[in-house]
Amino acid sequence: GWQLQPLLLRVGDGTLRATGAVSPDAVDIRVEMDDAPLSMVQLVGGPRITGRAAGSAVITGAGAAPRGQVSLRLTDVQRPDHPAEAPTATIDFDADFKPGSAAVTMDARAGDASPRRGQPHAISVVDAVYSTP
Repeated sequence: GWQLQPLLLRVGDGTLRATGAVSPDAVDIRVEMDDAPLSMVQLVGGPRITGRAAGSAVITGAGAAPRGQVSLRLTDVQRPDHPAEAPTATIDFDADFKPGSAAVTMDARAGDASPRRGQPHAISVVDAVYSTP
């Protein structure tokens, strides 16, 4: 298994905190993000976007059958190549998962528009593989 000692990463005014441990018997991973710049997704091959991110993820449980919750809010989202007068977007993403299924909800809005609430989606996981070194 492996263990992640408390990690604190500062990017601009934003922070990312993580801690965790994974073994064949148990998983306990906790991540918190506050005011992180979305431009950092370019570091891992993501698109060129601006804005901020905040949220958390908790994954716990038996090593072969973890459960988790993810909550993420993206604010002031915009592509730098769009016109300056284009409205920015706010996106809320929530997911709860357990062995064999996940429930995912996403809400998005741009400018003064009313939020577009996605219908909750249930996802059935037919075959998943989980292993540790």
